[in-house]
Amino acid sequence: MNKRARKVELKQVLNSVYYKGEVTKPELAEEFSVSLTAMSNHVNQLESGGWLRSTEKGRSTGGRKPLLYELNPGHRYILGINLRYNHFYLFLADLQGCILGTQLVEITDYSFENYITMICAETEVLLSNLRIGRERVLGMGICISGVTDFNNRVVDRSRELNWNYMPMGQVLEQRLGIPAYVENDSRVYARNEIDPADPNHVGVVVYLAHTVGLALVINNKVFHGHTNRAGDNRFFSEHLKRMLQIMQENSVIHDLTFKHYYASMDRATIEELNRDVERLMVERPENLEVIDDFTTQLAKLMITMINIVNPKRILLTGNVFDFTDVIYRQLKDKILEARGLYHTPEVRRTANLKNPLETALVKFVLEKFFTDPETQI
Repeated sequence: MNKRARKVELKQVLNSVYYKGEVTKPELAEEFSVSLTAMSNHVNQLESGGWLRSTEKGRSTGGRKPLLYELNPGHRYILGINLRYNHFYLFLADLQGCILGTQLVEITDYSFENYITMICAETEVLLSNLRIGRERVLGMGICISGVTDFNNRVVDRSRELNWNYMPMGQVLEQRLGIPAYVENDSRVYARNEIDPADPNHVGVVVYLAHTVGLALVINNKVFHGHTNRAGDNRFFSEHLKRMLQIMQENSVIHDLTFKHYYASMDRATIEELNRDVERLMVERPENLEVIDDFTTQLAKLMITMINIVNPKRILLTGNVFDFTDVIYRQLKDKILEARGLYHTPEVRRTANLKNPLETALVKFVLEKFFTDPETQI
């Protein structure tokens, strides 16, 4: 192959640098099968345009040490929004996911038009406070519980907000002048399961708030089926029906699902929530039986999924897992008890990850930026 003849787009190079963290020009030239001169031209363009910066020198194989290149975090910024019926959480991060500012906004009227108006107003406030112009924002990632049209940026159905076929991404982009992308919560969190070192990685992500979301990572890509929601699959109807009933009727689990998520949620706060749950179980022992039933039904659902897709990892997300050790441990133990029936995956939760929602939304927006033919460098 004539290495000089191969065409490589700048976004492809930028995407590779992002996923690798830091890389040298020779490593990029080898990856894309182009000459070192051609790759140097690409990297130099990205560096002069502000997208890349050179860092400490890499390991030498003889002669002068090559420079390492990484994404320049302050060249552009990313907005993220998590929508709920009584509040929304807004943040701004740099390209490496460092959170620069957050706002938690209470909301009583969650009609589509009012929600859009409030998001636009609060976005302007946050950007003004941080002295960052809208032109510096690469994109906005929107996380919502429900069924979303990933490609057309539409909320097909949100049971929590009682929305049907709302073109949320399109409307926000028109009003703010910022590319806006909509995704359901389970598939947003699935970005935390992508493992660049393993191109054949398969994982399952369960998001549990006031409903149940299921996402799949197949061949290290987030799978976009029709809806990718566990609640839309009749195969799981028996277990889901009982789980949803418990989530609606049991006060412990119901209260957990509607707690606010925010970036500064630290371990001390989570431990306090754990103590509250344990106290409620002592005061009302019937909760023990209900939670045992709840984790049993969820374990059965997950064991079914394990047999279908044979994941390497299961990631449990959402308030119910992040804020309560007892539910997480019960579910993990019940999944692993059946290990003789299937390959045993690793079971973990987002409580052990740093800023899991924010990190996932940043990855989501960058993924869209790198793959959308309309976005330009």
